[in-house]
Amino acid sequence: MTSFFSKPLSFENLPFWQQDSLENFFQPFKKSLESFLKDPELCPPSIKNDLLLICHHFLKNSPSSRSDFKKFLETYFTPMASKSPQLGVLTGYYEIILKGSRVPSDRYSVPLYKPPADLLFIPDLGIYNPLLKGQRWAGRRADNHQIYPYYTQHEIMKGALQDSPFLFLEDPISAFFLHVQGSGKISLEDGTLIRVSYKASNGHPYVSLGKMLLQKKILTEDPLTKQTLETYLRSLKPDQLIEILSLNPSYIFFEELSSFEEAPRGTFNTLPLTPLRSLAVDPFYIPLGLPVWLNAFDVNSKISSFFPRLVLAQDIGSAIKGPKRGDLFWGTGEEAGKKAGLLNNKADMMLLWPKK
Repeated sequence: MTSFFSKPLSFENLPFWQQDSLENFFQPFKKSLESFLKDPELCPPSIKNDLLLICHHFLKNSPSSRSDFKKFLETYFTPMASKSPQLGVLTGYYEIILKGSRVPSDRYSVPLYKPPADLLFIPDLGIYNPLLKGQRWAGRRADNHQIYPYYTQHEIMKGALQDSPFLFLEDPISAFFLHVQGSGKISLEDGTLIRVSYKASNGHPYVSLGKMLLQKKILTEDPLTKQTLETYLRSLKPDQLIEILSLNPSYIFFEELSSFEEAPRGTFNTLPLTPLRSLAVDPFYIPLGLPVWLNAFDVNSKISSFFPRLVLAQDIGSAIKGPKRGDLFWGTGEEAGKKAGLLNNKADMMLLWPKK
């Protein structure tokens, strides 16, 4: 088990376990188990054999009803809670739809970049030092063969990159929200619809603009919604906007996906994300591919009527750091964006850990 989620619970003591119908959970769960079987290296080493055995059982005797599915989960998994009573934070994300172009123009002038040629990236420093397991690093090699931190967002916005952009968007605020969400659909001028997704970052720590604006008392709505933040950003003059956006040194590099599918894909084995069932987590604490029981609380510290629910740890995000920090996927488009933008709740999470 993970060192943080080390308090076993029974399903009888799992808050509101019987309330979740598990609608739309079966297929993504099945795909997750199929991924573990196809590539066992995706399994956390400490539970590799146990998890693979569960995968075989599930695919050999696939549950045919909701009650059978719940019985399977209760038979082969143990809910693991944190010994810390402190709650975490649950936010929402979605796939944004924007207009763009492959060539720059007066209308389309804000660049999107693929990972630059000089970007050096180490996905897990633990291969060099076990104490750094789960930490990532990015930098660049200069002409003098020295290694430096990669350019900050401010430097990139000022033209530090030598690489050519592969797409152009209408305005920096649209680009900002694409960077926050990590993926999106782009409608090109000829009507073609393409999808772009997170590929790499510049390695600098993510700084939440919302939190910074609240700390500086520039904005006062807490929790801050996407709608309020966007209204504020669009009220700024261009030089003011660059100054505000530069408060976050992190910068995302994208890739254009080769095949266009109905659903965007997450980090775990690039499996499709499922609205309200896919969760972005910190993989240092929660292994990707495993089920997570999610409780979210309203402003009165009561469990929200929409929750609890079972989700899958399928994605990551530069802002998602800590053991009880989650980002719930809501779907694609404006309506999903409105709902995702309103979600900023206290939350508790229990990890479903394979039994031995």
